[in-house]
Amino acid sequence: MIEILVGSQMGAAEYVAEQVAETLVQAGYDVTTHLKPELNQLNQHAIWLVITSTYGAGDLPDNIQPFADQLAQDQGDLTTLSYAVITLGDSSYDTFCLAGAKI
Repeated sequence: MIEILVGSQMGAAEYVAEQVAETLVQAGYDVTTHLKPELNQLNQHAIWLVITSTYGAGDLPDNIQPFADQLAQDQGDLTTLSYAVITLGDSSYDTFCLAGAKI
């Protein structure tokens, strides 16, 4: 089971997430995509794949910021969580892909 958590302001990360999800499903994986992820709705035994763009001055997109806030406040044990992060950004900015580091 793979949970794809999408942070997209203008649609690019959402497009990438759709393509990744399609590829994973074709490879036989069970995939759920979350456009507005909520910590309490995610399977902590699944693999989490965060796909997010970087917005503004290295910020997370509006739709995934509440999830990042939940992660920062949660006191639960996520040490056994398997996850990966794919971040999109413009390398001409000093804050290139900073959103991925923040999440």
